[in-house]
Amino acid sequence: MSVHSESRENDKIVIIESFTGCRDGIEFSWEEARDFKIGEFVYYLDGFKDPDSIFSQDHLSWMIRFKTGDGQEYTASQLYFVTNEVWCNLENFLKNDFRFE
Repeated sequence: MSVHSESRENDKIVIIESFTGCRDGIEFSWEEARDFKIGEFVYYLDGFKDPDSIFSQDHLSWMIRFKTGDGQEYTASQLYFVTNEVWCNLENFLKNDFRFE
């Protein structure tokens, strides 16, 4: 399962790993970069296979184009995201069923 195969345009998705990125189409620079945090909600736009990926496995080469609440568009690896449904399931599990042993 992946955000790319389970999401439609403007679906809410959730960041599960912190990362730093620049707006879509802008070459990375620290001056232009924005930090994204675990638990932040963004909106799926589309997905595409990174043509420059060195990975042969499909799940590692898929990128997600998404927008933030202020309408800015960004791109990042699909590995940084889950669907809102998966996020809610994880939240419920951690609140109710998780036991660290």
